[in-house]
Amino acid sequence: CCGYRTFTRPAGGTMQLCPVCAWEDTPSEAEYTDSNEVNLIPAQRHFLSTRACEDEYLSVVRPPLPEEARSEHWRSFDELRLQIIADIEREFHDVKRDGGATLHQMRWVDGGHPPDSEEMRKAEREDPEATWQEIPATKLSQFSRSLIFLDDQGFLFYLPAFMRHGLVTCFPNITYADLDGVLWNLETGINSSYRSTSFALLSHAQKQTAASFVFL
Repeated sequence: CCGYRTFTRPAGGTMQLCPVCAWEDTPSEAEYTDSNEVNLIPAQRHFLSTRACEDEYLSVVRPPLPEEARSEHWRSFDELRLQIIADIEREFHDVKRDGGATLHQMRWVDGGHPPDSEEMRKAEREDPEATWQEIPATKLSQFSRSLIFLDDQGFLFYLPAFMRHGLVTCFPNITYADLDGVLWNLETGINSSYRSTSFALLSHAQKQTAASFVFL
């Protein structure tokens, strides 16, 4: 939560209680435990403004000791989020669809309809966006699982839109429904047999950006 090196063992479900922010290092987030009353992101924001992850712990926390100093590489979740958003917009800024399947075509792609079918042509007209930056958040939420069915070029075009949508529109209250599709496609990494040809279209910097998104 606070980033200070107060734990006697590496964090990751050790059940240690931080004396600086009062966050308990539980194996999972608040909704699955009886330890922390808030999730990690709002707890971190609260600490940065008040010195404790929750108001009730203000009387028991202490300042960090000199030997507990943060790593120079430590960043808050919000700082990391803004950095990844900037990386997405920079590394994918000029990606074009170039004939790839669209979001409305996804249902017909899954049904095996050929690209030149009337259903596919009609569906394409429902997705007139020339750039991925133009795609409205409401559409991305509606088609949150679309990446699973899109072809390689469609995947490349819509991937940055879905990643930015998760970090701008949904964060920190991201629901699994909004990100299921993008996470399913990214979590297996470049060794995925299902998405190997899609990942081959990504530059090294784009792959790094996608990895940062997953690990945030």
